[in-house]
Amino acid sequence: MSPVYPECPRTERIELVHGLRVDDPYRWLEDPLCPAARDWVAAQQALAEVHLNGLPGQSGIRRLLRGLVTGPTASPVKPAGARRFRVGRSSALRRWTLQVADEPDAPWRAVVDTAQLGGDGVTVRRWQPSPAGRYLAVQTTVDGAEDITPLNVVDVAARRVVETSPLTRYSSVCWLADERSYYYARRHLDRPGSGVYLHRVGHPWITDQLVTGDDEPVTRYHLALWHDRWLVVCRRHGTSRDTTLLVADRHADGEVRGLELTGTSVGGVLVDHGGRLFAVTTEGARFGRLVAADPDAGGAWRSWRTVLPEQPPSVLTSVSLAGVEGAERLVASRTLDGYSSLTVHDATDGRLLTDVRLPGPGTVSAVNPTDHPFVLAVSYTDWVTPLSVWRVDVRTGDMTPTEAVTRRDEVEVLRTSYPSDDGTEVPMTILALRQRGGRRPRPTVLTCYGGFGITFRPGFQPDALTWVLAGGVMAIAGVRGGGERGRQWHLDGAGPHKPNAVRDLHAAG
Repeated sequence: MSPVYPECPRTERIELVHGLRVDDPYRWLEDPLCPAARDWVAAQQALAEVHLNGLPGQSGIRRLLRGLVTGPTASPVKPAGARRFRVGRSSALRRWTLQVADEPDAPWRAVVDTAQLGGDGVTVRRWQPSPAGRYLAVQTTVDGAEDITPLNVVDVAARRVVETSPLTRYSSVCWLADERSYYYARRHLDRPGSGVYLHRVGHPWITDQLVTGDDEPVTRYHLALWHDRWLVVCRRHGTSRDTTLLVADRHADGEVRGLELTGTSVGGVLVDHGGRLFAVTTEGARFGRLVAADPDAGGAWRSWRTVLPEQPPSVLTSVSLAGVEGAERLVASRTLDGYSSLTVHDATDGRLLTDVRLPGPGTVSAVNPTDHPFVLAVSYTDWVTPLSVWRVDVRTGDMTPTEAVTRRDEVEVLRTSYPSDDGTEVPMTILALRQRGGRRPRPTVLTCYGGFGITFRPGFQPDALTWVLAGGVMAIAGVRGGGERGRQWHLDGAGPHKPNAVRDLHAAG
């Protein structure tokens, strides 16, 4: 008997978009508060459950999936004074919570009740403790809304929200050392656009001091504060990759000055103790290079020199600083076809000191300082290893987990490539159970991303692994349009070249 699908009425919804008539008869389904839309979704769900509940093998699939997601997980720890902060959960079946340990060996506790942050529908997006751990800035989304992500300041000892800034949207927060103020980005109150503001804790947010801003509604700002002195601002319009880099010296006049350097992002800008500025740039290097400049007498950086040259086909994604003044080291993160590598370099001349020995071919992210100047905390995952926190000693290149890590070594990871229709070699990863007694055909899921210069990077995906452990094969193609092989790889599959991405996927099949 054929299933009976719920009726979905059409409406007469017509709009003019750039002078073109666009019929949108199902717009009513986009309103989550519309009773008819909610009823239709519920009917679709009921129909799906009737079909899915009749399929064989569900108990085995549930057992496999639960075995992959029930382990405890936590983010890298952010130290702040005597306190330590993290996001953690006792198992993947429970909610993430903000946690704090009030002393180095103290047990973890919840920082604040989620009801104070917005209730059951709240999701923590960003969080940053003040330098000594007195406050925690927490940015959230409520009920999935992303147009505004409120910024809450939590008094850690009192376990309560003491103030909220409502006009923020995914803003980084840079605390000053005195814990009384922080820089952040928000929309203007009385005009279009947004900007970077300095806020004083305990004062109304409408009195915040504007540092820099404009009237463009699609401008985005990313911030970093180094050594409580140099404020680095990266300004970008919409989805454009063109950026403007701004720096302000708080110990001088505090004025924001633009730098004559393009192809940068704030995630790739560092300032050492002496004021030397490092920046990852794609200017003259599509795969990225690290340049450095010393401040002149006027507080500007103009004479750039290359410290880490590009190394095609690997992409320089970020650089971190470790060590102490006079013995600082650079930790460079590169990717090749989405797979990470870490190298440690002298901060003066860029010479290679050591390679970091990663647990396997995977993804390194969220590099953070620890309570030891020569040790960094990183997040690591790969196709068969859950997201875990590791400590990297930049003096030796050793990488050790903070907790026991379980790998699914029965899954084979094959890295290969294949020719597209124009002869371009495209990377592909294939996940499958190790076979005994010869290979045989198996059902395969082929997927890709291939857009916005985003790389489909290795990561522990319980749904994909469940498919593989049940006997299937998962194939991931690094088609053009993504960022697997640098900026040109994206351009070759974007805009008028988008058909290349489709042809790459077809060739992968």
